[in-house]
Amino acid sequence: MQEVLGRSRRRCRGLRTGLVAAAVAAHLAGPSTPALAAAPVTIRAIAVHGDPAPGTSETFGLFNAPLIDAIGTVIFSAGVTPSNGQQGIWKAPAGGALAPVAIDGGLAPGGSASDTWRPSSLPHVDDEGGVAFQARVTDEATISAVFGPDGAGGVRRIVDTNTVPPGIPPGAEFASVGNLIAHGPFGDTAIRGSLRRGVGGVDTTNSQGLWLASKGAPLELMLRAGDPAPAAIPGAVIDSLSEQNFGQSRALVGATLRVGVGGVTPDDAVTIWGMTPMGIPELLFRSSTLPPPADTTPLAGAHVLSESSAGELMFAGHLDTPGFVSELLGRVDAGGVLDIVALSGDPAPGISGHYFHAFIVGSKRLARFAPDGSIIFVARYKDATRVVGIGVWKRDPAGTISLLSGPGTQISGFPPDVTFRIGAGFLAVNRHGDLATLAVLQGTTPNRNSAIVFCPWGGVCQVVIREGDLLEVAPGDLREITGFSLTEVKRGTRTYLNDRRELAFKAVYRRADGLGHESGVFVAQIHSLPPIMIDIKPGSESNPIPQSGQGRIPVAILGSGAFNVLDVDVTTLAIGPGAAAPAHDLTKSGAFEDHLQDVNDDGLTDLIAHYRIQESGIEADDAEACITGETLGGVPFEGCDAIRAVATERRMRR
Repeated sequence: MQEVLGRSRRRCRGLRTGLVAAAVAAHLAGPSTPALAAAPVTIRAIAVHGDPAPGTSETFGLFNAPLIDAIGTVIFSAGVTPSNGQQGIWKAPAGGALAPVAIDGGLAPGGSASDTWRPSSLPHVDDEGGVAFQARVTDEATISAVFGPDGAGGVRRIVDTNTVPPGIPPGAEFASVGNLIAHGPFGDTAIRGSLRRGVGGVDTTNSQGLWLASKGAPLELMLRAGDPAPAAIPGAVIDSLSEQNFGQSRALVGATLRVGVGGVTPDDAVTIWGMTPMGIPELLFRSSTLPPPADTTPLAGAHVLSESSAGELMFAGHLDTPGFVSELLGRVDAGGVLDIVALSGDPAPGISGHYFHAFIVGSKRLARFAPDGSIIFVARYKDATRVVGIGVWKRDPAGTISLLSGPGTQISGFPPDVTFRIGAGFLAVNRHGDLATLAVLQGTTPNRNSAIVFCPWGGVCQVVIREGDLLEVAPGDLREITGFSLTEVKRGTRTYLNDRRELAFKAVYRRADGLGHESGVFVAQIHSLPPIMIDIKPGSESNPIPQSGQGRIPVAILGSGAFNVLDVDVTTLAIGPGAAAPAHDLTKSGAFEDHLQDVNDDGLTDLIAHYRIQESGIEADDAEACITGETLGGVPFEGCDAIRAVATERRMRR
């Protein structure tokens, strides 16, 4: 954010006032108000057609859609030109230099000295910039392999089809690995593998398994079809596995038990497991008779979608309804108790005469927990005869479901008749409840209807960039946008939108000569800040600041219905152009709690801290001072209050 706002105190003030005003207006108005100004957006190019491709002697040609991690590292795959067929994976750390991760024909680590690789075009990224991907490795023969972070900024070979399958009786062999990869936030990689049938006692009932490689650790078996279930369910046998995913810090997978073995019935055959730090599968959920109105139909499978910081799970499940398969969206609390969020056939709130059809199960991660405990989910909806479209809903902690985005959703800065339609596989939701999607604008010029739309949590949706816009691909080089690509949301926790409201995308634009198209990878920073209020020198109306610049100034961050001061990361607090930190170390035991008060008697907790005026950079002619900081989730915030410079007592006596 400093790169955007700069170090000039005068310039910062004007920009941040606009940012806070936009955020406050969006919060107050709600998601259906069309008249609000959109939050400022800045876009920077990561790599474009014709740029030198590091690690090669060639330049970038065609790009695939990128990913971005929690700290702004961008990962993408691309082809280089003039060879065209050569492809690689590159990484651009925030503020760092673009570097290759893997390039066609390069030496593949972990095998013979002559092994070369051809990486896939679908890498995964964790919160620390680590990359996992599948590749074809060639020496005397071609095999499939999975690579992941080595803990030192590079990659290591986790497994290949020549690896002896860990946790399996001797004689078994891998037939394939890496067709389904999930990469967790801390560098763990969960891999679905298939064993070769007819070898080592493997047949159709026990050929599928799930293996986990913790960061820097060897591969180990998590669950395998045909094996006895872990000790939590004695006598039962795993029958099949659903696709794996990652929660806050652990691998998660749904497994169906074999009915008729170990007393398992259709009503209690579906389970969800998580991998503990000790490498032991932990039973998190087991089905039983479902709550009404689904109590007449057993649950037939569960696809884990997300996990909250409190250990709650979201999953999409299949119901064995006679004649067809319907679905439910379920929430499991930390004690394993199921709460049905929505069912196929339920009325779709906000869309009169329509009903939920499906909750986009499988590889698409489209249900998340919001900061206030609400659940955000995506569903297809239908009328009486057919599936009509896709929408985004929120269920609040009280259980009320409301439409966040769907037919008729309006966009900041556009006339009321302009709405948008979302693309299902291309919708991402971050941990704060913000969502982004590739969208089609409706009610606008036909050749400018493609756009990327961002909807801040509790705010109004806005267009980030639109077909026909001019984009600066290099200093002074503006090109007309003709299309976009976003990474389809699949397994894992990182997509194209992070918690800092950075959005990575591929843009297609016209060539300089107008004869054809080129592309590049870009990052948009959406500067929408949570609205906060502060009170400098609580109890004072004029907030006098001594002209001498000596002493300390108390500042209260005021809690509100939209901002909980308990979420403040106190290590990020700063006041004024000098970015003075609190004078007291609020991270010491008990210090944070000692600085919590209700300074304005509104019944809400406020956070008060003192700052050294001399370190703040506040000057005698300043009319206001501002606090900046971030939440524990990394979302920036800012608040300002008026101040008045006064002479010290000594100067007044003179």
